[in-house]
Amino acid sequence: PCRVTRRNPRSKEAESEFTPLDRTRSLEPLDLAAIVASLRETRRLMVVDKVPLRSSVAPQVVARVMAAEPGLVTAPPMMVTAPDTLVPYAASAERAYLPQPKRIAEALAQLLRA
Repeated sequence: PCRVTRRNPRSKEAESEFTPLDRTRSLEPLDLAAIVASLRETRRLMVVDKVPLRSSVAPQVVARVMAAEPGLVTAPPMMVTAPDTLVPYAASAERAYLPQPKRIAEALAQLLRA
């Protein structure tokens, strides 16, 4: 599981919850059963990929999951990828180009609110 912490700007306290996280590292064979098991708990799907959406496997993963379990997801699936631009040459610019934890956390918080 992954801890998601939300800070309330009016309070010093933070709300935390655990979210199942499936770190699929292989697409063939895709461990669809593990992804579906996670979805049964959350009813949410987010795919993170470090390449631009136009060449990402994220749409393929979403399509395969939605085809396998069409009614399981209760919010639109979210894909967090690198922008559809050329990869910068400088190392510092390349790090900013890749999906960073802050951007992923913001997308996850948005998905959990949906």
